[in-house]
Amino acid sequence: MEGLHVDMENAVEQGFFCGARVGEEGYSLTHLFYADDALFVGEWDDRNVANLIIILNCFYLVSGLRIDLQKSNLYGVGTTMQEVEEMADNWNEVVQRLKKRLANWKVKPLSIGGRLTLIRFILGGLCIYYMSMFKILETIIKLLEALRATLFCGGDDIQRKISWIKWEIVLNSKDKGGLGVGSLKALNLVLLQKWHWRFVTDINSIWVKVIRSIHGVKKLEMGVVLDFGKMFGWQMKFLWIADQLSALRGLLRQIQMSDQSDTWEWALDPNDSFSVCGTRRHIDNFILQEGVIGTRWCNLFPIKVNVFIWRTLLNRLPTRVNLVDKGIDLPTVLCPSCSLHVEEYNHVFVSCDVADKIWEKVIKWLDLPFPLFSNIEEIFAWVTSASLGRNKKKALETMVLTTIWMIWQYRNNVVFQTPSMKRSNIFESVVILSFDWFTNRLRLSRSNITWTL
Repeated sequence: MEGLHVDMENAVEQGFFCGARVGEEGYSLTHLFYADDALFVGEWDDRNVANLIIILNCFYLVSGLRIDLQKSNLYGVGTTMQEVEEMADNWNEVVQRLKKRLANWKVKPLSIGGRLTLIRFILGGLCIYYMSMFKILETIIKLLEALRATLFCGGDDIQRKISWIKWEIVLNSKDKGGLGVGSLKALNLVLLQKWHWRFVTDINSIWVKVIRSIHGVKKLEMGVVLDFGKMFGWQMKFLWIADQLSALRGLLRQIQMSDQSDTWEWALDPNDSFSVCGTRRHIDNFILQEGVIGTRWCNLFPIKVNVFIWRTLLNRLPTRVNLVDKGIDLPTVLCPSCSLHVEEYNHVFVSCDVADKIWEKVIKWLDLPFPLFSNIEEIFAWVTSASLGRNKKKALETMVLTTIWMIWQYRNNVVFQTPSMKRSNIFESVVILSFDWFTNRLRLSRSNITWTL
């Protein structure tokens, strides 16, 4: 794209292409390049369009990169502000694009970890261009969030799935009890705020010159007013009134000024620089519901296992008691593994006969004083408070959480009658799987590790 930029600059200098004049200063705007797109702006003239095609053909002969004119669009600009605002409010194209993308994905075979990855890194970026230019309507935000929540639960337009945890909690950061997805509302606000920040810090950028040329920077006796107008649906003004300006001058007399140039600082960031990620998290902390406890997240485990542990601590697993509470009619609420007690999450992982025998073997394997637990929260508290070295504590966490994971896998095998796992093989699976996760994630040589504490 750098070569095409040079070609356009030369064409403008030679009078071969005339850009669009904007603002009182008559700033010439000719082209804008994006990651995978290009926008050319010029006077509405047959000769101008013909010369642009010649420039693109010359660029193709030199670089070998052909511009497909059949896939390009030509627009004439001369619309009213009302038409621009109506276009800004029309988010139907974004919604339909999101629905089309979801329809093309085969999400049903994906684990909850795979769906979470799609939501965080793919769906969140589909409409970034629109969100960085216009403020989204609340109704559109709710619709887009509903589509993301449906994907997270594994459902679609035809089949709905049970929502075990409020989507607002899922959106929150991990230290606030969520999964760090982030809300679209916060993303929209922070992307608009990024323009504010860049306007006062990147004063030599082309777009800043264009905005200043169109709307002007008015110097008044009592201060400076920066008025963006309603070009992008947002405004920013700095206005000093006379009393405030007088008080400021009084404070400045007491300060020893340096010869360094003035700079802007962002108070929400420890580095005093604007950050989309940090500011988005700050906004979410104010607008989203906070979870009961912070999310326990271990990078040694796959994402689906971390999400499972998160749901376990919140008691949001599909145990039979929880399913009945959701209005699901079941023939029995007894534990499918032992058929002796009601199946609730503490019974599944702690007091069930199957879990009790597994923990006995794990205790002998760990060779640590292992107190009796009455609920699963006490197990996690014991792991957190264990007085061990850094690597040994990571190994302990891996072993214990893998045990919880395998107990649930065995329970599911019993419920859905899949003969892939026998009760006698649970402990062996715990040892093998925990060893694989620990060594693979830390990239350790397996030959030098004795897998015991």
